[in-house]
Amino acid sequence: MQALLERLTLKQRLQVLVAIPMAMVALYSAFVVHGAWQSTAAIAAESRTVAALSQLAVATSAAVHELQKERGRSSAFLGSKGRQFATELSEQRRQSDAALATLDALTTTVRDAAVGEGVRRQFAATGQRQAQLRAMRERVQELGVDAPEAIAFYTSLIADHLAVVD
Repeated sequence: MQALLERLTLKQRLQVLVAIPMAMVALYSAFVVHGAWQSTAAIAAESRTVAALSQLAVATSAAVHELQKERGRSSAFLGSKGRQFATELSEQRRQSDAALATLDALTTTVRDAAVGEGVRRQFAATGQRQAQLRAMRERVQELGVDAPEAIAFYTSLIADHLAVVD
């Protein structure tokens, strides 16, 4: 090694002394840039997930509000033994269905995003209860359910929807 250094001129020796630290700086810089790029990609993915969850929260709030109104109108309809609030209940069901359709579309988007397993389980539980909504509506329409049972069903459905964004 010393023989090699003795054959180099002073200029070449200085170039070697400078080249080694410069190579180390270049290597370190490459690692820093790569890490920053990975962090940026992760932050972008996280931002997309947060945006999707924010949209889901807004749609959930709208659907919950419509379901709360439907719960109240169903209770009033049952309390009047079907003599009052039939038109209001029918209109409210249409509004609830529209809000739930919007929520369902966003749910599909968010379910495909990188959300945790707990959120996916809550989506499944909410979907199961929501599948029972049509049957409950028919029972209410036919006066085949008492008001406390109908209210309890709607309350559980609303709680399931709220648990998704909690």
